[in-house]
Formats: sequence, structure tokens, C-alpha cells
Amino acid sequence: MRRLFAHLFRRAPMEAIEISKKLGIGLEMSLVTNVLLDLREDDIEKLKESVKGLNGLSVHGPFRDLIIGSMDPDIREITIDRYVETIMISQSLGAEWVLFHLNYIPLVYSSERLRRIWLNNAVNSFEQILKLAVPIHIENTYEDDPKVFKDFFERLRSDKIFMCLDIGHAYAYSNIEISEWITVLSPYIREVHLHESLKGKDVHAALGSGYIDMSKVLTELENNCGNDLIITLEPANDEDLQRSIEWLREHGWIK
Repeated sequence: MRRLFAHLFRRAPMEAIEISKKLGIGLEMSLVTNVLLDLREDDIEKLKESVKGLNGLSVHGPFRDLIIGSMDPDIREITIDRYVETIMISQSLGAEWVLFHLNYIPLVYSSERLRRIWLNNAVNSFEQILKLAVPIHIENTYEDDPKVFKDFFERLRSDKIFMCLDIGHAYAYSNIEISEWITVLSPYIREVHLHESLKGKDVHAALGSGYIDMSKVLTELENNCGNDLIITLEPANDEDLQRSIEWLREHGWIK
């Protein structure tokens, strides 16, 4: 059975909780860097009370400026620190999983040698993080090829780390067909982020906007990954969230 979540990245956590409760859907709570660093113990206690009654909870960790495969060990260290902080808070809130971006930037690590070094660093870093024994979903952003994710998962060989395929990002920043992303990564895909985008621009438009053939994408996902995928909507605003939910219902993807 498909589960429906929303990542309301433009809303503060307490606002996002209330919206998700009202709609009866799960929440992927956004703990971007400024939110994460401002959280105090009493804030976490308030969140623990507020998330009770949600129809599922996950946490989207910080991602800007965090490069898990960086050649600079200090950057890797602070990235690991932020990820660990996120996981500890997530466990306290009772989140089912934590999501992080891989943040591999092809233009920066453009040669095969640099890519190999980056991947080795990322794998070694995540081997430390996975000791915390919480499921982790890894999301694509500017990566232009699914192979870096395939290599990453094959190297880690862990049953605690999975793929969150962001359809809008794959469409916006890759020239490889979404169907190939799905085929290559199907053994690892557990969650999918749904929103529509333009080529080269991540606009987070509502489902049904006409930029992406989302019915075809969802059919390919179901055929390759089964029908128990977690669907997480990433709307730009509350109106687009409602439009996307209605589109999923009208097309039979949720009840």
C-alpha cells in the first residue's frame, strides 16, 4: 500500500505538523541547517508532543554546503556532525527514517579520478553514520547520472540505506530519461519525491502541471519497485499541495 507524505520545506516544523495532521498524511519534517542549529531541548520536547497523531514521520536533514565526499577532511567532519545531530533528534522524535542529499556535484568532480576519490570518501563517511542504526534515504539533486548512486549503494552494501528518487530533480538536472533512473536504481528505491520541474530549473510545480508525464513515471515505478513505495510531495505552497493530492486521487494512485 502506498503511503503519502509531504515535505513542506517552506514551512516551519510546527506549521508543517499542523498542515499534515489536518490532511491526514505523513510528514517529512525539514530540519535545514538554521532550524537544526536553533533547536533547543525544550523545542525538541514540544516537537515530540506535537508529532503525536501524525500519520507517519520522517526527517529531511540539512543539505546546503554539506559535502560528505569532500576532499577536505574538515568539511567531511562537519557534514558527519550535522548528520549525526539530525539522526539523534530524529530518533528522539520517533521518526521512521532520515533523509540526506548525496550532494555529488558532477561539474566539480569532473574526472573519473576525482569521482573515485569522492565516492571513497562518501562511502567511508556513511559507514560511520550507519552505526547509529537508523534507516537513511539518499536523495538526488544535481547529479546527472544514476550510476554514482548505484556505485554508492553497491559499495556500502547496507540494509539500512535506501534511495529516495526525486523525479523533479532528475528531470531538471539530467539528460538521462527518468525511466533509466528507475531501472538502474530500482533495487534501492523506497521513497519517491514528486513535483514537476522545468529543464534546468527546479520549480517544484504541482502534479498535473504538464512538464512531466507523471502517470507514466508512477507506472514505471510501480512496475519496477512494487506498489508499496512511499510517495512524498514537495509543493512550493499549500495550494500546490492540495492540487497534487487531488491529482493523485483522480488518477488512482492514492485513495
